Formats: sequence, C-alpha cells, structure tokens
Amino acid sequence: METYLALKNNIPVNAAAVGGGLTDLLAVGKKRPGMISNVFKELIPDFDRRGEDLMRERSAVYWAERINVPLLIMQGGADWRSDVSSQALAFAQKLQELNKSYELIIYANDDHGVSLNREDADKRIIEWFRRYMK
Repeated sequence: METYLALKNNIPVNAAAVGGGLTDLLAVGKKRPGMISNVFKELIPDFDRRGEDLMRERSAVYWAERINVPLLIMQGGADWRSDVSSQALAFAQKLQELNKSYELIIYANDDHGVSLNREDADKRIIEWFRRYMK
C-alpha cells in the first residue's frame, strides 16, 4: 500500500513493483472485519470519525488514474491476506480500463510472500527495473 501511496503523491521513479499489496481496504474490511477493528482503527489516525473516507484515500483502486509509471504486480493465488480477486485482479482491471502500463503475475497456490516462487519473483523484479532504468 505504501508504494501505491508514494506513486499517488508523484514520487519521482521510473517504475514500481508491488507484491501482495492491498488496493481496496473497503473490500478487505468486508471480507475480514477484524482488519477494521484490529488494524485499521489502530494504525489510521482519526479512523473512528472518517474511517470509510480514509480507507478510500489509501485504496489505489479508487485513484488508479494517478498511477503514472509502469507497475509490476505480483500476487500469490492462495494469499488469504490479500484476496486475489478483490485486490490484484480488480486493480489490474482498473489499470487496463485506464490504459495504464502494468504487468500482473499471479503465482497459483502461493502465499502472501510468494515464498514458493521467491526466486522467480526476484528475477522478474530485477528485470522489470532494468527495463525501465534511464
């Protein structure tokens, strides 16, 4: 999520890579209500007063038009922390609609840290940044 927020705020980079990133906190809260009470309320200042607005402000799917660099998204297909369909796939679909430059890699049956495919993921990240270095 921090990478997406940095991109939203125009950090001067040529490209970015994200693994297992949350892109829609509202969807996360619906699937995992404990995240709202145990994590978001604890970590997001003023959450009790402006919770939904603050979750939207931190959710890249709601401002995907502000992603203006090539983006590599990697996700474990069995990641229970960041559900593939409501996070990576939904965000990739939004990027596609906006004609943004991105690549989505989903490692079937892998976890949040893509631990079963770590070597491949690392290689892809290095190749991604080499491609966009200026």
